[in-house]
Amino acid sequence: MNLRVVSVAVLGLAGVLPLSGVSHAQTPFLPDPAIVYRYAPSVRLHSYDNHRPAAIEAFLNSCVLKAANGAQLKDAPTVLDLGLYNASGNYLSPKWPIPAAPNDYVTGDAPVSVSGSTAYWNSPFYVRCYDFPAHVDFKYAFFYPFNGFQTFRADILTGFFRRTDRNFIWGNFARHVGDWEHVTVRLNKSMTQVLGVWYSQHGDSQYVTNPSFSGTHPIVYSALDSHANYAGRGWFRLAEVLPPPGILPVTRLQAVDTTETGTHSVYRTPNPLYSTLLWEPYNYGNIILVDSNPSVSLAMNFLGKWGPLMDNTNIQRPPTLPSNAQNTLYNGAVIANVFGLLPAEYLENNGPDSPGNQGNGWWLSDEP
Repeated sequence: MNLRVVSVAVLGLAGVLPLSGVSHAQTPFLPDPAIVYRYAPSVRLHSYDNHRPAAIEAFLNSCVLKAANGAQLKDAPTVLDLGLYNASGNYLSPKWPIPAAPNDYVTGDAPVSVSGSTAYWNSPFYVRCYDFPAHVDFKYAFFYPFNGFQTFRADILTGFFRRTDRNFIWGNFARHVGDWEHVTVRLNKSMTQVLGVWYSQHGDSQYVTNPSFSGTHPIVYSALDSHANYAGRGWFRLAEVLPPPGILPVTRLQAVDTTETGTHSVYRTPNPLYSTLLWEPYNYGNIILVDSNPSVSLAMNFLGKWGPLMDNTNIQRPPTLPSNAQNTLYNGAVIANVFGLLPAEYLENNGPDSPGNQGNGWWLSDEP
């Protein structure tokens, strides 16, 4: 979605700076890999998110590469095939079924290890490095096979002057196959100090000059289902859907991202449910420098889409909410859809472009 993100929980975070419209010259380069590992992000995946990251090779093996007219070009394509069939109308279509019912099925890699209530992922980061006149940028790209249902936040009247807030995912809004995200770590010219971190958020980025660290690794929180990246835990407003006074018992409805770990309403709770999900491939030697890997470079510059166009107008009933609010929301959404009042970005979603085709390439236009 191309929504301007308004941070609700982190607006007061010191060091958050606005985007600038100024661009600067940049030159790709290959630094010492040890430095790329040293500053790689430590990503906290959301406990309730069933859609985890994956290596692109595993995803491609589960897909069919198709032409714009739907004709099959290649079953289980490799990264080299993306170079052979590199046309803007081509797209990847999964062979795994996408259920019509809202059961929030599982996609992506399984954890590589588990310790108590913490699970660890080793899916790769794909990195490109840029040398600017005054700083160096390490751009870490993340891939998820699926972007799940849009998250909403409802204020619900549960009694006389009593109200509860509930974050919940709602099918089939905004789901799509394939999801490229990224975090840019900005360093000084000697690559000895982190100047700040850009967190990708729905086509925009947020720059934070004082992020939290795990050792030398900036901490990143991945939002439930959307995988937008944030510097801290909380909920973050994307859009006002139903302003106050709302339609009782729902007094307000907002589209949000959430990285907080409180109560959520979901269709399917992950089993097992881990309290902490750490994605730290630098601990497993699994960071790929794209400019030193020609085959992966082909995938990063694929001109097609990483998923098919999806019709999400089959609105599902939300998961269970207090005061039977799911029925009010469902009935209202169905009526709004009939009259064309629902935002288009929730109803029709394409697979994403490759990192090399986003912005001016590798998200450069987002991060001047």
